[in-house]
Amino acid sequence: MMKVVFYSSILLLFSSVLCSCSDKYKVANNQELSAQLLQQLEIDDSNTISTNEADEDWRNASIVTYSSGRILTTDYKEDIDPLEPFNRMMFKINKGLDNFLTRPIAIIYDRTIPDWGKDNIQNFLQNLFAPLQMIYGILSLNQEMTSRFFARFVINTTFGTLGLHDAAARYSQLRFEKFRGEDVLKRYGGKSGPYIVLPVVGPSSARGAFGLLLDFVADPLNYALKRQHIFLRDALVVIDKRADSLKLTDNIDEVAIDEYITTRSIYLQNRR
Repeated sequence: MMKVVFYSSILLLFSSVLCSCSDKYKVANNQELSAQLLQQLEIDDSNTISTNEADEDWRNASIVTYSSGRILTTDYKEDIDPLEPFNRMMFKINKGLDNFLTRPIAIIYDRTIPDWGKDNIQNFLQNLFAPLQMIYGILSLNQEMTSRFFARFVINTTFGTLGLHDAAARYSQLRFEKFRGEDVLKRYGGKSGPYIVLPVVGPSSARGAFGLLLDFVADPLNYALKRQHIFLRDALVVIDKRADSLKLTDNIDEVAIDEYITTRSIYLQNRR
């Protein structure tokens, strides 16, 4: 209950900032060279989308690209970062926390855990979130999604040794597809809103912030597990994701003139 109140307070803070912050900042757009940034930072191009395929309210979002040691810019079409002063402050706070705590732990995790061990951990975490995926299937009126994740959870929990192995992967119809609170809000017409840098979480949108709150409230394991087990699960999720992004963030640190703009650009190109 205290966690729900805490997250609600954070979202109320963001809402007040949304209402009070009126500074306008230009961003840049260069569709042709955006692929160069992704290639230079070794991002999988298959997981990205063009701004023309993004949500309707961010369809004309402007993009900054980095090439040959300089930022490439053109005139912007619309402002997608009206909270830039707040976002830059939060970005610096997150960066300091990352340098002091998260990144060192992620480096130790990455260097000490073998690849097969990381795969098992990721499979285990995916299986823990399967009940939440089933609930979102029900909320989205998607019977196929609900039944698929129910089957995945049963198969992986039993034949996959409590989810350490993705035993359901052998069945193509039971493929894993991430679906979270933000997707539910989008399913019912929720607009993305402005770009926001959340504490600890990092780049997001207004819809993504409320989606995170929905993830917490709707997850049945948050009520079934003990508090310390929930903390360990969430900490493991953070460390595992941070270890996966070590190479990317190290490249950004080396080549980006403005880390904030580069990080924002990558988020906008890879968001759903």
